[in-house]
Amino acid sequence: MKIELAISTQNLGENTAAGNERYAAAVKREIQAQYPDADVSVDLVTNVDTDFCRVSDDPTGEYEEIVRETAKWVWDRADY
Repeated sequence: MKIELAISTQNLGENTAAGNERYAAAVKREIQAQYPDADVSVDLVTNVDTDFCRVSDDPTGEYEEIVRETAKWVWDRADY
């Protein structure tokens, strides 16, 4: 399975660039822990204001929803 998540820095509030990088790394760690056999990429993007997620082999969108919830959980926990 391939999981691609692009996080818009425009949605990250007052985070510094270093804070954004730590957040993205924490999200990737959490997703990789949930799906250890998946090829996971988490990228920060500055040119769009919407996050983007794509999961291969996910016809129902179930995994995509879990990935988005994981990113939200990491943000809410603010432990990065």
